[in-house]
Amino acid sequence: MSEAVHRRALLRIVIAAVAAIDLLSLAYFVQAARAGASPGAFTGLLSQPPIAVAIAALGTAAAISFARGPGRIASGATALVALALLSSVHAQLFGSPWRHLYYSGLCLAGWIAGLVVARRRGAPADESWARTGALALLGAAYLNAGISKVVFGAADWATNVPIQATIIGQDGLAPRGIFAAYRLLVVQTPALASAFSLLTVAFELAGPLMLLGRRTRWLVAGGLLAMHVNILLLTGEILYWEAMLFLALFAVVPDDEDVTTATRSDAPVRGILFVAAFVLLVVASALGIRHQAVLFHQRHHPTQTAQAAPPPAPLPPPSEPPTTSPPTVQQIGPFVVGAMLVHDWSIDRLTIGERGFVITLRGHAGNARFEVTCAASENNSPFDVGAAHIFYFKDVPFASLEDAGKALRETVRRAAGEVDVCEAIATWCGTLAS
Repeated sequence: MSEAVHRRALLRIVIAAVAAIDLLSLAYFVQAARAGASPGAFTGLLSQPPIAVAIAALGTAAAISFARGPGRIASGATALVALALLSSVHAQLFGSPWRHLYYSGLCLAGWIAGLVVARRRGAPADESWARTGALALLGAAYLNAGISKVVFGAADWATNVPIQATIIGQDGLAPRGIFAAYRLLVVQTPALASAFSLLTVAFELAGPLMLLGRRTRWLVAGGLLAMHVNILLLTGEILYWEAMLFLALFAVVPDDEDVTTATRSDAPVRGILFVAAFVLLVVASALGIRHQAVLFHQRHHPTQTAQAAPPPAPLPPPSEPPTTSPPTVQQIGPFVVGAMLVHDWSIDRLTIGERGFVITLRGHAGNARFEVTCAASENNSPFDVGAAHIFYFKDVPFASLEDAGKALRETVRRAAGEVDVCEAIATWCGTLAS
């Protein structure tokens, strides 16, 4: 058995092992997310403990079978379907996808696609194309992340705002831990945060270049790996270990010498079918990005006609109608105008009032307003945290804003940290008032 075959076997085994770990993890995460949720019929059925565990067990067994030998398309496809089912169910229950659990499925899908190509070429056990397929989809995942930042974040990712907002949102205004000085340095140095933002987008957009050769792959994979390490240092909890493992593995394992002999020349396949497929994928990608951009614009920049109807009365109503418009600010504590909170809910407006502050979110369902206050009140809210009330206005149905309210509550709790919630809120507003 050649050294190249051993290398591909190592890659296949690692991909299968990570997929099995993700399957077992998802079975647990689904049960945790199911508690207190109101799933639909399909999600409710698949999230039942016996069924979720059975899917995870079947997928794990298929992953083990896939790892045991080359060319096992059926086993790999079974594990991939199990991953897709559990990941989709968890996203429905939790309210948003956990993207770090996507990478094993992406590499597995790319590996299977390469096996299909090899089988059509009369070499079902040849995994040289499988390796290329896995690396291609890994690079495509980062390309998609970079494009989404460019399309939806626009010029924001050329500034310090995204990085600093992420740090503050995770660790509050008083960073803690052994890397507190580093986090504080980035928060207080806009130029450094801007550099990190630009490098993040640049390396993500360069993801597909990992296919061009070992040196280029070292550079791009090394930059993406450094990006993940930096994110972990700055947030203390955002760890994409699956992606980091795959990046390190593909960077370290040498190229296949057999890839050049699998084609008629050293260049990529140049057949009509390849060109047609490439053009089709590019067009489909462009249409998809354009469609998402239109939806994003409609959600975040609605027409005046859509805003003409006056919002219903808030809950609870203010004690006195304001005589002047409250001051609007760009940031209050962990909340920054323009930042995403959860799902398609983004922060549209922040205003400070006598009772605390009001955060206006914009999403597919419309505008949703929340008042964060520590003023005494006979009313309670399901989003209250400690002594702080987080009242919601009846701008949209409760079912539409429930996830946003929960995310808002957890952001306040996390940003306050060990400090009393009301003291933290007073500090956020007092700093701006002064």
